[in-house]
Amino acid sequence: MQYDATSKTLYLPAKCTLADISTLVAEISNHYRNNQIELISGKYLSEIDSSAISLLLSLKRMNANNIHFLDMPSNISKLASLYGVNEILDITK
Repeated sequence: MQYDATSKTLYLPAKCTLADISTLVAEISNHYRNNQIELISGKYLSEIDSSAISLLLSLKRMNANNIHFLDMPSNISKLASLYGVNEILDITK
């Protein structure tokens, strides 16, 4: 997982599945404690399942007004639509 301090962007890794979620939550929590994060980028995401939606919802709950998602792959948007959370996540392409 990469963090760009200039743009305050956290880049999610290529894989975000149920098998990875506990590690990702720990890493992201660590980033939140040590950095100011305003953007979460899915630029590198290539392997996801519904756990990715759960992760994004958790991130939104942690910092609802100050966190934005961008560069998310189309399958994230499709899953968000399927679960009816597109408006909550407000994903920017």
